[in-house]
Amino acid sequence: MIDIGRRWQFKHALEMSKRFAEYDLYWLEEPLAVEDIDGYRRLCEASPLKIAAAEHEATIWSFRDWMVRGGLDIVQPDLARCGGFSQGRRIAQAAFELGRECVPHAFSTGILIAASLQMVAAMPGGYLLRIHGRRVPRRLDVLASGFAFADGLVRVPAGPGLGIEIDEQKLSRHRVA
Repeated sequence: MIDIGRRWQFKHALEMSKRFAEYDLYWLEEPLAVEDIDGYRRLCEASPLKIAAAEHEATIWSFRDWMVRGGLDIVQPDLARCGGFSQGRRIAQAAFELGRECVPHAFSTGILIAASLQMVAAMPGGYLLRIHGRRVPRRLDVLASGFAFADGLVRVPAGPGLGIEIDEQKLSRHRVA
């Protein structure tokens, strides 16, 4: 998987997706600007790679638009932006019904990672979560313990609620007087 960060124009994105295809990448993430939904549709139709995007979206209607009109192969709702579990569940169900993949995007805290893991475990066809590996320790810094990562997999926390415990001392470092 490669995240382009919305930096390419259509023609370049299509050329690069064809070049990257020989490396058997799972997806090309956010190659085009967020305003270019028609470019995404054209890219999804022509690219040999799956195209993932829409982490910036916030409603079931906008995600549905990205899947139908934009042709996205993979949508990436972020529970902190899309309205939490209720909207996340609706988005995941819509993706499932439309034959698309839903891979939640968890880019901020260990709390969000835990919530997103719970969502992935409960959604139809759920098996992937998008996190930013280099930033995991910073995001986990309010948790009493981290997640059990091994061989690219993580165990879904099994305790009460989200399955995690907050370390009050670590949390106090983030309080503003």
